[in-house]
This record gives sequence, C-alpha cells and structure tokens, in this order.
Amino acid sequence: MQQISTNIHGRVDSISLAGIRLGLRTTVVQLAEGRLWVHSPTHLTDALRRKVDALGEVGFLVAASNGHNRWLLEWQ
Repeated sequence: MQQISTNIHGRVDSISLAGIRLGLRTTVVQLAEGRLWVHSPTHLTDALRRKVDALGEVGFLVAASNGHNRWLLEWQ
C-alpha cells in the first residue's frame, strides 16, 4: 500500500477473470475522526492487514458494484 496524499493510501492489485487480467485498486482514506473509509477492498493479505491496522480502525467499507464485493467478508 502506498501513500497517495495526506490521509489517503492506495493498493494496486489484479485478478484474472475468464483469462483476462483486470486491474484493481483499493483506496483507504483516514477520516478526521480517525476511522478508515475503504473503497473497493481487494484480497486482504496478512501484510495488507498489518498496514491497514497501523493506520486505524476500518469504519466504512464501500463496494461500488457486485464485482467489488468479492472480498468484503475478509475486511469485516
């Protein structure tokens, strides 16, 4: 995960779907109250979990469509 701006971090990943490589991006925003807003969560590896935990508590998970909800349970 890389810092994009103050209180904004992103992670680029990819997935193979029907033989086509699709790019994925998770965006994590640290809100003024301290909790995290996570958009389009990708697979939650142990390394990613440690980085997110270091930023704060996840307060909001946003999946923009059915295709974006694949890893929501891992993040809950």
